[in-house]
Amino acid sequence: MLVAWDDARIALADVVVADTEVQESDGLLGYGMAIEESGHLEGQRVVVERNRRVGVTLANPGSTLDLTDAVGRETLGAPDDGAFGGAMNLWGGAQATLTRTLFDGNRGEGGVVAAGEGTVLTATDLVVRSTEGEEGEDPLVGALIAQLGARVVVSRAMLDHNRNVGVLVIAAGSTLEMADVVIRDTLGRESDGALGRGLEVTGGAQATVTRGLFDGNRDAAIFAGDAGSMLTLGDVTVRDTASQERTAEFGQGLVAQSGSRVELN
Repeated sequence: MLVAWDDARIALADVVVADTEVQESDGLLGYGMAIEESGHLEGQRVVVERNRRVGVTLANPGSTLDLTDAVGRETLGAPDDGAFGGAMNLWGGAQATLTRTLFDGNRGEGGVVAAGEGTVLTATDLVVRSTEGEEGEDPLVGALIAQLGARVVVSRAMLDHNRNVGVLVIAAGSTLEMADVVIRDTLGRESDGALGRGLEVTGGAQATVTRGLFDGNRDAAIFAGDAGSMLTLGDVTVRDTASQERTAEFGQGLVAQSGSRVELN
């Protein structure tokens, strides 16, 4: 496991971080990378694969991560119960910049998660695909998540064959800005086939999508719910939305309900 802690700085290139296991004493850690307490990590041409619980974790104000030409794949859950397995978690005011990054075949309640006020994720040329739920369960919320006041800015991205929801923006203060994005073929939950949405904005969150294609998703390609939620769409195409996998219900392109607001430009 690579650790940048307490204002430490790490710069690396052409590195593989793989097969980290949890501590035998308490079953914790197992991460590929951990950047906390104002640590800083800059990496080029990095692969983070088959680590435990979370591929990359980034926390606390002042902590930063800058990855270019990186792959995060096949993160495993905890060995005792299969919990977690996400590709990347940012929280507590940390900031990350990703350029030409692929997240593939990860698990957990969220594939790539930004949470908390002051937390910022900026990604350019991003691919997130084949995100599954936790091993033994199916609580996956979304492949890419902004929650609890975090900000996510994405330019040129594809989210493909993820489960439950492709992109989720939840809770007041959370914001998403996406441009030149494809969200396609989102699948329902493995347990019951429910959902399969491309984008969901709820709980008072705000999102803007410019030049987006939503193709072959299920249930609702784009969903806005709850008072205070605001979604702005410009130059967006929605096509071939299917019903839920097991119930054959719904299959709607755009849904706005419960006091949410959607603007189409």
